[in-house]
Amino acid sequence: MTQEVAYRFIQALNALEEDGEVDPIVSTFSESCEIETPVIPQRLYGKVQAREFWAAYRLAFRAIRSTFRNIVIGDNSIALEWTANCVNRSGKEFHYDGVSILDTSGARLTHFRTYFDSRAMQAQMVHTAVQ
Repeated sequence: MTQEVAYRFIQALNALEEDGEVDPIVSTFSESCEIETPVIPQRLYGKVQAREFWAAYRLAFRAIRSTFRNIVIGDNSIALEWTANCVNRSGKEFHYDGVSILDTSGARLTHFRTYFDSRAMQAQMVHTAVQ
């Protein structure tokens, strides 16, 4: 079951990044999910905040495409090692690397934690917006 959740999440992320479709990725989360990321100081809870998070994620970039180097699947957890290739709102291309840890219960994600150098990523987002 966890493997199915992993690949459904990756497909939904691809749909979000390519077409801006938020519903597929939100549908991978449970009603009581939690989201943690270095760019948001507080933990997010529930599908409403998950929807807001993923919509804002996609709007932050002119274009973005994540590729996965490693997918590790456990009994109720998934680790994804990735690179995001991006074009910021000013048109500058850049990339950043990270790891996301997803906890599952049945067919849904209960906890999403992602780790990356937020200073490096935000510098690319802000740097060209100022120029």
